[in-house]
Amino acid sequence: MDAITTTTAHWTDQLLLKIANLIVYTLFLGSGTYAVAGPVGWGTGVETYITPGVWAFSIFGIIHFLLFGTMIWQFSANGAAKFVQPLSYRFIALGLLSSLWVNLWLSQSYILALLASLAVAAVASESYYVLRANHSHNAKQALSEEIFVHFPFSLWHGWSVVLVFITAFAAFGTPVSQPAGVWTKISVFVALALMEIQAAGYAFSSTQGDVGGSAVITWTLFNIFSHQTSSGFVHWSALAFAIVSLVNLLKSVYGTGANARRITLTEESQPILPN
Repeated sequence: MDAITTTTAHWTDQLLLKIANLIVYTLFLGSGTYAVAGPVGWGTGVETYITPGVWAFSIFGIIHFLLFGTMIWQFSANGAAKFVQPLSYRFIALGLLSSLWVNLWLSQSYILALLASLAVAAVASESYYVLRANHSHNAKQALSEEIFVHFPFSLWHGWSVVLVFITAFAAFGTPVSQPAGVWTKISVFVALALMEIQAAGYAFSSTQGDVGGSAVITWTLFNIFSHQTSSGFVHWSALAFAIVSLVNLLKSVYGTGANARRITLTEESQPILPN
């Protein structure tokens, strides 16, 4: 009877918030699906010297896929403790703001989209650091957390940083239909450098690093390199920063693997106490 009561409590604990999370996830998924399957796609609208190839936006699809698992996992005991309670209203805010950005981007309302991207970045950052502070140090729990919470939110956080840059250039930058002047090249170079610095921040913020955030920045920089061929300066600058970002990504991959082994070995070395 106690086990049944405990299981029921896991499902019903903060049930309204969990249902609200599901509704907002559905809205967020719908906006992303419309951007892919609707009449107006990611590749339409103004293109600037920092616009990545349309494949860069597949990050949204990966986030949607991972969050589908998160929506199911939130009804577990660990999901409630590690996702629902720490984030509280933040997932709802982040999903609504991201959906708003998608719609403003597709409607080419770039100045409003820039404001939305800044709000997305702010809420994503707060959510990201709240979840990191609440990270499990148990190997079994940490695996499910990594899959259903930390990895999707690392991707979301990294992508929110990218959105600020590409939206700012869409709102105020020089379109590729015009030659890239000195100031355009300088501003693009600075933006690329700042993105790479963000990737380095993910890699060196802890001994473990952050694979998700580093991967998003690396993916975006390589997409900019392959897509922006009209300016040799932008093209090769993007490649240089992408390679450095790839090194940061590899450091994060190594740190994550080493940290997982360290947690496992620590648990295995603990003595078994009698009941």
